[in-house]
Amino acid sequence: MSANNIPAGLKVPTQTPLDAKVHVASQAVLSNLGTSNNLAFTYYEGMIVYCVAEKTRWEWREVGGTGTKLLVTDFTYPNNLVVDGVTYSNRIFNFYQISVQGPLGSGTLNYVSKWTPDGNTLGNSQIQDNGNSVSVNSSLNADRRLSIITSAGTPQTAVYGETVTSGQIGVVGSNIGAGAGSNTGVYGTAQGSTDYNYGVSGSGVSTSTATGIGVTGDAYGTGLSIGIRANAISGSQKYAAQLMDGTEGIGKVLTCVGSQGKANWVTPTTGVAGSGTTNYVARWTPNGTTLGIGLIQDDITSIGVNQSPLPNFRMSVSGVTLNGIYTQTNAVATLSSGAFGINAVSNGVSALGENVGVFGNAASNTNVNYGVYGGCSGTTTGKNIGLRGVASSGAAGNYAIQLQDGTQAAGKFLKSITNNGEANWANITSSDTTGATGSFTSQDGKTITVTNGLITGITP
Repeated sequence: MSANNIPAGLKVPTQTPLDAKVHVASQAVLSNLGTSNNLAFTYYEGMIVYCVAEKTRWEWREVGGTGTKLLVTDFTYPNNLVVDGVTYSNRIFNFYQISVQGPLGSGTLNYVSKWTPDGNTLGNSQIQDNGNSVSVNSSLNADRRLSIITSAGTPQTAVYGETVTSGQIGVVGSNIGAGAGSNTGVYGTAQGSTDYNYGVSGSGVSTSTATGIGVTGDAYGTGLSIGIRANAISGSQKYAAQLMDGTEGIGKVLTCVGSQGKANWVTPTTGVAGSGTTNYVARWTPNGTTLGIGLIQDDITSIGVNQSPLPNFRMSVSGVTLNGIYTQTNAVATLSSGAFGINAVSNGVSALGENVGVFGNAASNTNVNYGVYGGCSGTTTGKNIGLRGVASSGAAGNYAIQLQDGTQAAGKFLKSITNNGEANWANITSSDTTGATGSFTSQDGKTITVTNGLITGITP
């Protein structure tokens, strides 16, 4: 047999392994344990043998777990067998294949692998990663870089961050995107609980000499900046925020107690007491510290005084036993024009209706009803006019006044029928006039009859 000389003088056969037990020609050779399985006693636990023909590796280990076995029948060591302090008594062994390409196992597309159920086989973990989004225990969401959902019925926290170095932050959220939308550093939403749902909950724990802050928010921008925003969308009971520091209580108000914006709940030392009714305008009653309701109602569309607002009137007033509206204007000498107690203007442009500056309607009185009543008094050097009407720029005609009582007709005159100036439209007769009485002959030969200054007849 040829031989090679190794420096140091050791002489070994050419191409023969130093440990022949871990290097065999084929799997068939390895699977033969010899007469009465005597070769099994030459193997030790954890020994790896290489089969040249198949280029495979096999580990001699106790039967259990997963993997491909080489021997058809497992080998059982006899009782009371201890070798080099290792007990083999009654233990069952076999050769298990070791992959030369890596661990065993398989998985699902986009799932991150983990060792399962042992340290030799890979399977799916709870994490998915498609190159755009990552999810934990949930489906991938294209709108979220990372989404984490806990299993139903398990009291788990989705994300927990803890630092052990002073000045560090357990969880940081930052959004520096540019655009017209809103940037949110940390956004929290909670739903489904029959107890409390907190969108964002913070707890600050500190020593007696340090400051504990539950939630802190900083906002930077050239436009509107909001440090913390809370919005309660739905629920039988909705609260924008719940702030508890031991000072909370019903009726208290959040009060700044320092230059840094720190605040506690404080019972207001001054305030307004009282209550009211929807749409009623508040007034001080019965003193200057309590609010109640008055005569005025405002439903956003209309105002009512001493009555409910009427939808067709911006303001309606009910006087009952009092006059409805009274105004007084105290003009001063510096005014360039006269003063108006009431100045009513109607600028409607509809061709179907009428524009009325002042409209008066009186009814139901068994004495006298005045639709519009005008009275005036002044100095002896001025003029007093009870009612004035001015008409101008009318394309269809201008009329100083229009009086309708059923007696109106073309050609009639307004005729007083009482000593109080009450009048109707009527034709003038001789009994209404005074003057000459007689007959006269005109230049054209006609006879003209005049009675009390009124022409009562003309004959040829």
